[in-house]
Amino acid sequence: MRNFMLIVMSAVIILAGEVMGMGRSDGSKKEVAEPLKKQEPAPVSRENTADKAAEADKPSPAVAKPAGTEPTEAEEAEDKVLVRVNGVAIMDSDVKGRIKAHIKRIEGGGQKVPVHMMDSVKKQLQDRIVQELIDTQLIEDRLKAENVVISEDEVEEKIELLVKDGNVSREQLKQQITMSGMSMTDFRERMKMGLGLEKILETSDRFTAASDEQVKKSYDEKIGAGQIRASHILLNTRGKDESAKNAAKIKIEDLLKQAGSGADFAELARANSDCPSKSRGGDLGFFGRGRMVPEFEEAAFGLDEGQISDVVETKFGYHIIKKSTFADVKDEIKSQLDDQRRRDMTVEYLTKLRSEAKIEWPQRQNKQGGQEAVGSEKELAEGEK
Repeated sequence: MRNFMLIVMSAVIILAGEVMGMGRSDGSKKEVAEPLKKQEPAPVSRENTADKAAEADKPSPAVAKPAGTEPTEAEEAEDKVLVRVNGVAIMDSDVKGRIKAHIKRIEGGGQKVPVHMMDSVKKQLQDRIVQELIDTQLIEDRLKAENVVISEDEVEEKIELLVKDGNVSREQLKQQITMSGMSMTDFRERMKMGLGLEKILETSDRFTAASDEQVKKSYDEKIGAGQIRASHILLNTRGKDESAKNAAKIKIEDLLKQAGSGADFAELARANSDCPSKSRGGDLGFFGRGRMVPEFEEAAFGLDEGQISDVVETKFGYHIIKKSTFADVKDEIKSQLDDQRRRDMTVEYLTKLRSEAKIEWPQRQNKQGGQEAVGSEKELAEGEK
C-alpha cells in the first residue's frame, strides 16, 4: 500500500492526470460514505460495460511510432514538427491522432462533447498532450541513461495491485481507464514508465518517511477541524416489509453483542454489512458534521474513541457505529503522508528534467525573429509575455 499511490501517480501525473481515484485517498472515502449522505447517490449506468472495456484494450491509433524515433525527411515534409525534445521530434500528426482517439474513447464512455465546445476541448487536449509527450521523451531518455528496464511481469503485478486495493474488477478498471481517454495498452506503457521513474527516485536519498510526531500532528489537525473517523455495520431495510425489518433488527442486535464481546468489528462489517464500506471493514474515513444523515451523525459524534454505539436506525436501515482511535488509523495516515512526499518528489524531478532539456519549437519561429524558439518550458513562457 505504501507504494500504491506513487505507482498510480507516476503513471498518471506524467501522462494522463485523471485516471484513478482508488486506494485509500480522501476521494475514495467519500464514495464509501455515499450511502449515509443526505443526498441519494446518483445512479451509475453499467450499460455496455463489456463493449467499452474491450474498446479500452485497443491501442491508440495515434501512436504512429515509438517515442525517440526520428521522422524521415519525407515525413517531415508532409507533416509538421511541433516540438523537438533533446533532438527528438514530436509530430503534429501524433498529437492530432491522440486528440481524436481521446475524444472517441471519452464519448464511448457515455460523455458526449457538445459541438459548440469541441474546438475549446481540442485546444485544451492539444496543450496537455504535447506536454505529456515532452515528459514521456524526457523520462525515456532518463531511463535509458540510468539503464532502468521494467518487465511486463512487473507491470502486471502492479495492475493486480490496483485491482485489489481499488476493490474493483479488471473490467471495471478498464472502463475507468477508457473513460479517462486512454486505451489499456497506453496505460500499460505509462505504468511501465511510472515504475521506472519510481525506481530512479527510490535510489535517491531525498525521501524521508513521515515521523510518528508528524503522523500524530496530522491526526490532531483533522480532529481539531471538527472531523472524526468511524466505521459502521449497516443492515439495509429500505423497501422491505415488516417481517424483513424485524429479522434485520434481531440480526443487528446479535452483531452488537458480538462486537461488545470483543469480536473484530472490521470482520463483522466485511461479513454482514450492506454498505459498500464493508470491503474496508466498514471504514468511512474522516468526516465532519453535515456529511451524514442526522441520526447517524448524532450517534457518531457522541462516541468516545474506540467506543461502539447502540443500534442506530436511519432511513437506510440499522447501524452499529465504532469511533476509530489514533492507533486504528496511524499506519494509514503515515502511508498518506509518505505518498504525498513521493508525489512532491516526482513533480520536482520532472520539473528538473524539463529545465535541463533542450526543447525546440519550430512553429514559434515568428515570435523569435525567424529563429526556432529554444529553451526550457519556463524560459519560453517568460519570453512570450
